[in-house]
Amino acid sequence: MVETEEAQFELSYDPDGDMLEFLVPGKAAVTYPTSNEHVMVRIDSDGRVVGVMVRGVSAMGEAPFDLKLSSIVASKRKVTTSVAAREMGISVRRLQALLQQGRVEGAERVGRDWLVPLPAEVRPGLRGPQGVAKRKRNKFAFKAPA
Repeated sequence: MVETEEAQFELSYDPDGDMLEFLVPGKAAVTYPTSNEHVMVRIDSDGRVVGVMVRGVSAMGEAPFDLKLSSIVASKRKVTTSVAAREMGISVRRLQALLQQGRVEGAERVGRDWLVPLPAEVRPGLRGPQGVAKRKRNKFAFKAPA
């Protein structure tokens, strides 16, 4: 076990799956691929990297690989729908509806879950009345006599 300032990591090798894992035990996270086809990262709901998994370690031989964790985590942290809804001040169901409509910029579906970048940018809908500020006023509109 390797200790850092914030957490303890477990380092393990699975010979059956030929996988090297470097994980924070007990942390719920979502696994993402990286630019290296052998490397996957685990990111928690707060956008922190809580693990790295390397597949096919024995096939790599002596060839080293370069992995910069800072390049994996985007400038916008991605969080679950419940965390994003709370920070946006809307219900989880409303956020899910916006995600289904494709109106949240940068959101991505991972399995059955969504990851939403914060701060979230929501595109306006196409239905409903136009806002008062966007209405064009007709100077020559007919006014009924009083």
